[in-house]
Amino acid sequence: CNIGDFTRFARKPSNTWIQALIIPFAFSAFGLIGIIVSSASAIIYNEGIIWDPTILIGHFESRVAKFFAAFAFALATLGTNISANTISAANDLSAMFPKIFNIRRGSFVASLLAWVCVPWYILSSAQGFLAFMSSYSVFLGPIAGVMVSDFWLVRHIGRIQTPELYQPHGKYWYWKGWHWRAYVALICGTTPNLPGFLQQISQSIKVGNAIYIFYVGWLNSFIIGLSLYWLLWKIWPAHDIGEAILVDDVIGSNDGIDKNKLINDTVGSAIVTTEKHSENTDLINTVL
Repeated sequence: CNIGDFTRFARKPSNTWIQALIIPFAFSAFGLIGIIVSSASAIIYNEGIIWDPTILIGHFESRVAKFFAAFAFALATLGTNISANTISAANDLSAMFPKIFNIRRGSFVASLLAWVCVPWYILSSAQGFLAFMSSYSVFLGPIAGVMVSDFWLVRHIGRIQTPELYQPHGKYWYWKGWHWRAYVALICGTTPNLPGFLQQISQSIKVGNAIYIFYVGWLNSFIIGLSLYWLLWKIWPAHDIGEAILVDDVIGSNDGIDKNKLINDTVGSAIVTTEKHSENTDLINTVL
């Protein structure tokens, strides 16, 4: 759900299309390699299937091989967290508490909170790890449903009025900064899966047939979140949708326009700079 943190820097929408080809191939390839290596470990070491890479590395006879394999995993973990995982948390913190947090401070706080979550317990067994991954999707389903519903159904394929995004009390401020329709859809989309979620966490809890709802948790929570958000908007619309006003519409393309002044007057407190890229193109970098 944090893909917007990265795609907002794209020059054009088509820059993101390559993901549709690379991501399925890369994920499938890495998953296949993991299956092959884990299965081979049962034959080579006679200790059953070793699914944990750190345990598998410990079986290497060469100390040099152990070092480089461990270094590769450490570097991959560090790079992934710095470039991806901490960015979304840092953006959220800086948006909610802009006077306290910036991207750097938010990243440090997210890193510290990660230790509080004791992730090594999640990785203590293959069953626990799979239970965590399947449970995690229960909360992502309604979030994705609300986002798809808002962009494609409610706003008829993204009729966003860009200046309103930067107004402290614009139409996207909703009720005191809270968009209650989205939260209601999120809670209702998550609730049916909670009994099965509890059983996944603790096998001592039995919920009967409710576990089957959890097995298709992402799909049903996505549908519930999407449908309920659209229904709530139809019954209690927050504002008129209007026509889309994009960045190019705000800036204009005539050379006689003072673009910096126009943008600052339009977006209020946003700090905007323009950099000449070509004869008819300006790159707009907005820092909130």
